[in-house]
Amino acid sequence: MENKLGVWDLIATNKFEEACLQADMDYKANENIFTLRNKVYALFHLKKYVEAAELISYIREMTKNQTDSDAIFLGIAYWFLNEKEKSVKIWKEGIGSKYTDAAGGVELQIILYFSSISLQDIKLKEQSAKAIQKIVKAKRAVNWPGPLGAYVVGRISEEELFSKVSTIDFLKERNLSQAHFVKAVRCLELGEIKPYESELRKSVDIGPRSYVEQMYYLAEAELGSFLR
Repeated sequence: MENKLGVWDLIATNKFEEACLQADMDYKANENIFTLRNKVYALFHLKKYVEAAELISYIREMTKNQTDSDAIFLGIAYWFLNEKEKSVKIWKEGIGSKYTDAAGGVELQIILYFSSISLQDIKLKEQSAKAIQKIVKAKRAVNWPGPLGAYVVGRISEEELFSKVSTIDFLKERNLSQAHFVKAVRCLELGEIKPYESELRKSVDIGPRSYVEQMYYLAEAELGSFLR
């Protein structure tokens, strides 16, 4: 008898429609919210952004908005839909969430920093840069994704950033995807559009383990703008 693939296994093998169906069945059986979070990845890959936004909103309601990653993903769904001011509003709502990344919320602030550059919002850029500086000075910022923030605000070099990428395979792909995204942000800040596109492509070309990273999908959204 052939073993049934789980939702994540289906996503990792690019079987996104099947992953959605399996996620629905699994959630009906166990009501595990992580199953729905996996479905979000599949919906993004299927370009079903409205459906993704609806599902993430449901997840946030069920979890009482305690996790900033859900706010980040919801904002990305609206970024795909070109409702960028709405994205920023949602990302700001995620600040101070009970559950955040291992460095203390630096990923959310990096995404706000990126949006400030994209939208040419000077005030938001100052706010997010100040928040990143504060986060990366804390002891816990030695943990990944702390180095991403340190690079964005110029505290470490590109070489130092990539030297801090994990050597463990399943983490390496995730870290590299994020590292190339923040390098892309630096390129955008400098007005280097071709290198910006190139780094975005590197961010999404690492491998399926990077599918769990928010920055992967934001890179995808930005690459879409080059096709419009």
